[in-house]
Amino acid sequence: MLERSQTTAFIVLRNDTILNENYFNGFHKDSTFTSFSVAKSFVSTLVGLAISDGFIKSEEDKITKYLPELMKKDARFSEITIRDLLSMSSGLAYSHDGFPSDDEFTYQSPDLRSAVLEHVRISDHPGKHWLYNNYNPLLLGMILERTTGKSVAKYAEEKLWKKMGGSNASWSLDEHGFEKMESGINCKAHDYARFALLLLNKGKYNGIQVIPESWVQKATQPQERPTGYYDYLLKNNTYYNYLWWGKFRDGQENANDFFAMGNKGEYVYICPQKKLTIIRLGFEYGFTPASMSWPDMFYQFATHF
Repeated sequence: MLERSQTTAFIVLRNDTILNENYFNGFHKDSTFTSFSVAKSFVSTLVGLAISDGFIKSEEDKITKYLPELMKKDARFSEITIRDLLSMSSGLAYSHDGFPSDDEFTYQSPDLRSAVLEHVRISDHPGKHWLYNNYNPLLLGMILERTTGKSVAKYAEEKLWKKMGGSNASWSLDEHGFEKMESGINCKAHDYARFALLLLNKGKYNGIQVIPESWVQKATQPQERPTGYYDYLLKNNTYYNYLWWGKFRDGQENANDFFAMGNKGEYVYICPQKKLTIIRLGFEYGFTPASMSWPDMFYQFATHF
């Protein structure tokens, strides 16, 4: 089934022990796997590190503190916090319709910084509703490079990649050297597994605290949200927090499953209660039973493990 579903890599670990590792459809252990929106969960982690380092005071900071030019477009940008960007509840408009749509602006613009500042716009008050929106991680990337004084990729290399023993990874750039932010991390399957273990172990890697434990908890576990915030996700036992998806699990408090997810069916799935991580990479979502998604399958697998 994994091969037919156009899977390229599949790894299951319990703690730091590999239980299953296979590659399919011409890919192998040393292949480079390019992410889509799994990159967003890396962005969330980098924001947490920037706060820990003191470059950003708090996720409650208004984004216009770091991007004051947005005030010239619309004074309402001063209402949006970094937390709103992380939560996909910024109130920014986003449409898939027409050409060019917001997808084209955020995925394909040769100058993403300029495209964001030109096309980003407000449609609602922040914090009221969840709307998956690629402007959010791009704005976070601009805040990260302005506050750290480094490119996002360089900051990731120093603060995250080297400390978790990653390989020679890269981040896809636009023509002006800005990271794509919503996608484009290029690395080996084991690097995604290292990232998963870092989160499974509450920010520690080989006994060293790389990410503050408090940030891992805050970023991956559900927060109280207004009524109607994302009811259609809740109906599927799913929540969304700081650029991480999650599934509620009874039992131990604040130990729900959470996962990074990208287009074409890439997943970095973590089940803290069973100490399990699952990496599924592919070039399509592929075959799944009509009534079940990959996260649903991983959830059931972990439940019965």
